[in-house]
Amino acid sequence: MRFGVSVDCPKAAVAPSVPFPEAAMRPSRTPLLLAASGCLLACLLLSGADDPAPDKSVKELQKERVAVLAERLAMAQKAAKLGAGVLGEADYWEYRLAVATAELDGKTDELRKLYELRLAAIKAAEAAAEKVHKAGAGSVAEILEVREARLEVEIALARLKKD
Repeated sequence: MRFGVSVDCPKAAVAPSVPFPEAAMRPSRTPLLLAASGCLLACLLLSGADDPAPDKSVKELQKERVAVLAERLAMAQKAAKLGAGVLGEADYWEYRLAVATAELDGKTDELRKLYELRLAAIKAAEAAAEKVHKAGAGSVAEILEVREARLEVEIALARLKKD
C-alpha cells in the first residue's frame, strides 16, 4: 500500500526485461563540465594568438569612443523626438559624451566639474533610495548600486586631484 492505494501488480508486469536497481545513482557531471570549460578556454586563448589586435594609441581609442558616444547620443535624441525614448536617456548619453570629450582634450577642469555635477546627482539619488528603503518600498540592493556609482565618481575625482 502506497499513498493509501493498494496496487497488486507484479514487477514483471511493469517492465519484464528491466531489473529494478536498489539505488540508481547518476554519475557526477562536475568533471565533465570542468573539462569542457577548460577546453573552451584553451580554444579561445589559442584562436586569438594567431590574429593579434592592431595596436592603437590611447588618443585613437578615445577618438573612437567619442565618435561612438556621439552616434549613440544622436540615436537617443531621435528616439526622444519620436516619443519612443526613455526619460533621461539623452541626458545620460550627453553626459557620457562630455566626459569622453574632456578626457580626449585633456581638460581636467571641465572633467572635474562634470564629475562634481554627477556626484551631487548621485548623492541625491542615494539619499532618496535610503528614504524609499526606510519606508519599506525599496531594497538594500538599490542603495548599494547607487552607493557603488557614487564611489566610482569619488574615485575618479580623487584621481584627478592626484594628477
